[in-house]
Amino acid sequence: MAKSKGGLQERGRYWHADTSYLGVAIRGSTRCASYREAVKWLDGKKRQIYNQEVNGIQPESSKTWQEAVDAYVTEKIRNNPKKMRNITCRLNALLPYLPKKMLIRNICNDSFIEYRADCRARGMKGSSINRSIEVVRAVLNYVATKGASHSRWLAVSPKFVMESRADKETRYVLSYEEEDRLYAELPGHLERMARFMAHTLLRPIEICQLQWSWLREVPGIGLVFLIPGSKHKNEQPKAVVLNSAAEAIINSFKHRRIGTVFTYLGRGITRMNGRAWNKAVKRAGLEEFHVVPYCVRHTGCTRLEHLAVSERVSKRIMGHKMGDITHDTYSRTTLEPLKIALEKLCQRVPLTIIQGGMA
Repeated sequence: MAKSKGGLQERGRYWHADTSYLGVAIRGSTRCASYREAVKWLDGKKRQIYNQEVNGIQPESSKTWQEAVDAYVTEKIRNNPKKMRNITCRLNALLPYLPKKMLIRNICNDSFIEYRADCRARGMKGSSINRSIEVVRAVLNYVATKGASHSRWLAVSPKFVMESRADKETRYVLSYEEEDRLYAELPGHLERMARFMAHTLLRPIEICQLQWSWLREVPGIGLVFLIPGSKHKNEQPKAVVLNSAAEAIINSFKHRRIGTVFTYLGRGITRMNGRAWNKAVKRAGLEEFHVVPYCVRHTGCTRLEHLAVSERVSKRIMGHKMGDITHDTYSRTTLEPLKIALEKLCQRVPLTIIQGGMA
């Protein structure tokens, strides 16, 4: 007859556990032939359960970096294709430095020594390096707090030292005269896009993706583009109010209004900052200032501030979150203040700019 005592039962050669502790079942072979050794094994299991359930201490994880990435992608961001593409791109760049089979418990700040050195050698800015490291931090934070199937894989997510952002390049703010020179040198399709950006303050990618199907006529306001949340950086719908200059650009289109608004030779435009833009910047004498399409948006925002437009209205126009739970959660955008503010951009009000001092 098999011996049984203290949650242990002798079966053949080994003692087997068949009990529970703090609501967690403990079953299976102890691989111990003596009762005394089996008791030590069972006590060890109970200490592990106590540390996990009461103290929150997790056993050392045997999960790999690839398993952590798969869990984050399939569980956390599976419904956000835009974020998934961006994160996948950054993870691919990190692959030579973080092998797929590397255990997540071995990832630490020193894991990025080679990556940082190689990026610096290629002339990458600190902020660009940080964005890739932030992706790793997000993955490890996820598996440390929730993890696959709601089971934590790490007791504590490692801390990473971020690169200094002192080398971050300040966007150049164009004067009206410089802006005119640039427009004069840009090819027709880019000129219209740049002028449209100057009067709507949309991001370059938003202008490239702008669809005719989003255009509406709003009584008392005029033309408004309604960008869906899936196409907006903040994942929230955005109303793009057009001032008189922006409306004139939209009304200048004579072709059938289907697909994307801005095209070149009948095809959609994926980015503004290409060879045509750079050549125009050089011809306009602005090459030394590293003028990119985003500078036009930065210039428009500076002008709004100069025209005494409130920060709250400026953030609505720029598509930034307010950082205030009351307004982010409960308030809704009214279009009249946006229309009034944007109409001010049609005025060429003189302003003095101190380059390099603008945030």
